[in-house]
Amino acid sequence: MCELWDKKENIEFSETLRINVYGGRYEEIWSLWYHTGCLPSVPSRDLCPAYWEALRELCKPLKLKKEIRHRLTARQTSSQAAARTISGWKHFKYTMSMHWYKMKQSVQDAFHDYSLWHKELKKVEGTFGTGVGSYFRFLRYLFILNFCITLLVCGFILTPQLLFRLSDENENLSLSSQNGPEEEIAFEFAVSDGLPYDRSLSSLAYAATPEKFGPIDWLTGSGWFVTTELYYGTYHNGSFSLASGQHYNVAEAYFFVIFLCFIIYLVVILHRVIVLYKNNYIDTVHDMPSTYIKKVFSSWDFSISEKKAAALKHKSIYNELTELMQEYMNDEVNEAFCARVMAMCIKLVFWVIVLGVLCVLGWFMYILLDNGIDENVGETTNISDVSLLIYPLIVTLIMMVVPSILEGIVRFEGYRSPRHILYVNLVRTIMLELTILGVLIGFWYTREQKPALPETTDSMDVDVDTEDSDSTHVQERYCWETSLGEEVYRLLIIDFLVSLLLIILLLIFSIVTRKKSLGRAQQFLLEFSISRNTLHLIYDQTLLWVGLFFCPLTPLIVLLKMTITFYIQKFMALRFLRADERPWRAAQTETVFFALTLVSLILSFLAYGFNILRGHSSPDCGPFQGYKHYVDFLWDLTENQGTILAVIGWILRPGVVAGILGILM
Repeated sequence: MCELWDKKENIEFSETLRINVYGGRYEEIWSLWYHTGCLPSVPSRDLCPAYWEALRELCKPLKLKKEIRHRLTARQTSSQAAARTISGWKHFKYTMSMHWYKMKQSVQDAFHDYSLWHKELKKVEGTFGTGVGSYFRFLRYLFILNFCITLLVCGFILTPQLLFRLSDENENLSLSSQNGPEEEIAFEFAVSDGLPYDRSLSSLAYAATPEKFGPIDWLTGSGWFVTTELYYGTYHNGSFSLASGQHYNVAEAYFFVIFLCFIIYLVVILHRVIVLYKNNYIDTVHDMPSTYIKKVFSSWDFSISEKKAAALKHKSIYNELTELMQEYMNDEVNEAFCARVMAMCIKLVFWVIVLGVLCVLGWFMYILLDNGIDENVGETTNISDVSLLIYPLIVTLIMMVVPSILEGIVRFEGYRSPRHILYVNLVRTIMLELTILGVLIGFWYTREQKPALPETTDSMDVDVDTEDSDSTHVQERYCWETSLGEEVYRLLIIDFLVSLLLIILLLIFSIVTRKKSLGRAQQFLLEFSISRNTLHLIYDQTLLWVGLFFCPLTPLIVLLKMTITFYIQKFMALRFLRADERPWRAAQTETVFFALTLVSLILSFLAYGFNILRGHSSPDCGPFQGYKHYVDFLWDLTENQGTILAVIGWILRPGVVAGILGILM
């Protein structure tokens, strides 16, 4: 078809376009490309600015504009390339580039075939299609990311702390054998900031926690666990040496490794969100004809290998096309002004109700924490009470019940698009999650801001008006960082146990009702909900970010939890559950899932930064004991605080941020 355009017609076309470019004739470019699949090759002298102005004014996706520009200049580029011959050096470079590209693709294909859980994912996708498989791929993505973070934490924080404890115990044993058990030995460890380390300032866990393992310590996270490296309070606040002349500072490693972990999470997830947004939104906006073509000719999942899965996929394609047409028709419907105002008022009322419910839940969680936590938690660690499990159990039940209630409420708000209903449910569930975790962090932060006066005798004169007396007599009675770490640990463990119990009950229910039909209740319970399971993953990941500073081994706990969850859910999905009739939603909302994960990460990172800058460190435990604020430790590492502030200010400049985003894309 393109060859029918001779030079004369090309010139006439360009003249017509140049004259009528602001009269709407530039749409002929799009019409020609859409109906024939090609464009006239215009001579270089006719490629005037009117063409580029016409392309800029086209109401088409950027990807199609680039294709039109490429085809308009195709003949010019090919003629110029044919007139030139490349040198031997360039030929060698191109040849090596092609070989390198082919080798890289071969390596990527090999790693793809032997990637983590590759066979399991193929089996799930072969049974249910790529919809359910997208959830398991999301789980694998977070698993690999958490595995890398676990290696960092265990390699640079946990292992040095264990080596320090081992060398510390050996030194104590040798000193006690030489001097006798009654003689007290005083010594100091050199620290990079010049502060001596005294054993009398060691963590409260060593002095107050029993060494025996209690029967429910694994469930509450208290007792024996507080004496281990699971929590913040047991880590050394100085440096130690295993070889002459070589010193390792545990406090520095703790500070910078945790910060590096947050940066890695932020960069990786932000890059993923940018790529998905570019592929799913920027390149497909205003591309309805292409969308219908893809749905009609490319919707079938050729990885399906079972008859039931094929029938389910057939039904899901039908539902997808139906709802896609319904969304298109809803966009075309012009409602009256009064109807639009009434719909907005109804949605506003429901949003106010939901926000009010979230505020009430937050207030209830705070009252529960304020009245249900023993006053001595963190001060004495011999508490292994079942009552400590009340709060995490209530939180877990709320996170499992309230989202279903919110899902029922949104159906009365008048949203026409099923996708909008799903988005509203996702946003409200994330708000619920952040409300509960925000109350937890805020409770412990405000509690550590209220130090208690020690008991004084009549002969002691406590002057509370001077700063010296405050620093001398006002002491924290507990290690609040360890207490918050215990709360995060209990939330993770109870959430896992409750989920496991529900899976067992669901297994029994599916076996009992296998040959019975109970209607929608059975359909709801035996349906693999991609949105609910994905939001549960985001909740676990948010718990990891919240507890990373206070419980450094949280990535390892979440890693083990994800491993068990993967195999249990895979077994249930293949044996007893069935896929959603609309699995395409999960594939289309993958960007939204990662965006919500990014929002949770950013808020967790901001809370971590606020705690570092403004939070008061416990004076008797942890790697930063002896400092009023955690950031004071960073200021002691450098002689010029302005240098660090200047570097941070330069990184936050708009040009630098734009450059980083460009690299990530």
